[in-house]
Amino acid sequence: MPSALGEPPKRLIAFDKVSLNPGEKRKLQIVIDPAAPTQPLSYWESDAQAWTIGEGSYQFYLGSSSTNIVESDAITIRTPGR
Repeated sequence: MPSALGEPPKRLIAFDKVSLNPGEKRKLQIVIDPAAPTQPLSYWESDAQAWTIGEGSYQFYLGSSSTNIVESDAITIRTPGR
């Protein structure tokens, strides 16, 4: 989460458990739907009494655990018209 939102910087929003044999590779696709009822990219906006997706840079991490990150990337979310 963008630091300006005052939310914890990381949260688990999607995962899949895959068993592989030694040396085996497999391509996976995990879809993150920002409108999902689990509110993966949202925070609770008290004034609006609603879930809101805040503007800013969202960093995504891929790994086998929170201490074994193997890839990362970022997206920037802006309010339309800005």
